[in-house]
Amino acid sequence: MLVYLAGPITAKDGFTLEQNIEAALEVYFRLVKANVRVLCTHGTAGHPQARTIPEATWVALGCAMIDVCTHVLMLPRWETSDGARREQEHARAACKF
Repeated sequence: MLVYLAGPITAKDGFTLEQNIEAALEVYFRLVKANVRVLCTHGTAGHPQARTIPEATWVALGCAMIDVCTHVLMLPRWETSDGARREQEHARAACKF
């Protein structure tokens, strides 16, 4: 099993970038501690270089990760994220969940 975490990163709806990253990493580390193999792009999203990369590039990276995963876990408030919605659409089209 390999799980991809999809959820909001960009500051929106009263949540900051840092809050979104922290929420995702909390789930990430819980899964790691439970011996679940997991991929999460949120871990690099707080780096200053990340802000120079277009959202479409991040979504493409996420979709490439989804292609090798067996599961996609939608994080709380994923519906507020355009990127997470596109990742879910990609996963559904690829029959990933």
